[in-house]
Amino acid sequence: MYVGVAIAFAVMAIGMGVALHNWAIALPFGVLAITFFVIGHQKRTGDAPDADS
Repeated sequence: MYVGVAIAFAVMAIGMGVALHNWAIALPFGVLAITFFVIGHQKRTGDAPDADS
């Protein structure tokens, strides 16, 4: 779920940066995209361990 939100924010950041030619406006959206991507890839407490670890 969080990865989907991260992709949406990344697309908005890239779109704003390209369309407005101002990456300072797109920067907060890029930061949010990275944040949601990291949150989405963290292991939650209680998750089953991976078979290969």
